[in-house]
Amino acid sequence: MDFVKKIIGDGFAQIRKLWKLIVSLYLPILLFFALLGMISRASDDITLSYFTRDVTALGHLPFFAGLTSQLGGMLWSITLGVCIFTAILLHSRQNINGRRFLLQAAILTGLLLLDDIFLVHEDIAPDYLHIGERTIVISYFVIVLFFLFANRNEILSSDFLILGLAFGMFALSIFFDAVDRDDLERVGIFLGEQMQTFLEDGFKFVGIATWLVYFARYSLHALSKDQT
Repeated sequence: MDFVKKIIGDGFAQIRKLWKLIVSLYLPILLFFALLGMISRASDDITLSYFTRDVTALGHLPFFAGLTSQLGGMLWSITLGVCIFTAILLHSRQNINGRRFLLQAAILTGLLLLDDIFLVHEDIAPDYLHIGERTIVISYFVIVLFFLFANRNEILSSDFLILGLAFGMFALSIFFDAVDRDDLERVGIFLGEQMQTFLEDGFKFVGIATWLVYFARYSLHALSKDQT
């Protein structure tokens, strides 16, 4: 009985201590689901399950449909978490350059994650925002150039080869996405549609994995360096 009373007492004590955190966590989620409910009620073609159910369930697809795409999203998310968490830890150690680099990397990673998940440059931008796909791609290119230039000293003092490999993989993925098979055949490269799609998605997945390895290694090095 004393044990139960202690648990209940500790629970109420934690409620008094953490109620602001709990409200700040659940209130935005409640508002988010309320917004989804309003959208679904405003349209006869959109049901609430469109927002909440898994894509494979909605499309009656096998569980392994989009496997590498799902895994790629996980790797993007892990990288995002690594960059943010390390930047928070470096904040207390006054590593200004490293913190800025990781925060900018987190923003860039989050942008690429959202684009990869929601097909921003392929669907949302051209179909809903009336912005051409080429414009979005060029914007990403400019953002990446700014990121590299602004953090050139941090990059050059790190294992920049790994980051270069990641960008190389992304470049190959973009190449196979943009190139016409007829142009490849003119230079003696014969690819079927499935093989070209496989190369596009495969190089992108390898690039995401390499991106994660680079920032994981950079974060470990930055944290160990600050502890010495």
